[in-house]
Amino acid sequence: LSPRARAASENERETVSVTWANVSPEDWYEIRAFLRAQAGGASTFTAPAWLGSGTWAIVPESYSGEQFSRRGYRASLAVESVIA
Repeated sequence: LSPRARAASENERETVSVTWANVSPEDWYEIRAFLRAQAGGASTFTAPAWLGSGTWAIVPESYSGEQFSRRGYRASLAVESVIA
């Protein structure tokens, strides 16, 4: 048996964790609605300038939202670069 190089078939993707802190209830619902419209992260989107150029995809099942005060919410998710 000969050893195989695994790295030849792997593609490195950049993954970024995005968090919105102290989000108003209205914005939190909009973020949640956007993610549900994206079918849980199955589609791609064009990123804002601060994230970098290129196309990004939401990592499926990475979204988490929590209420930490009466009118304060926190939303976070992970996005990864898409290899064209």
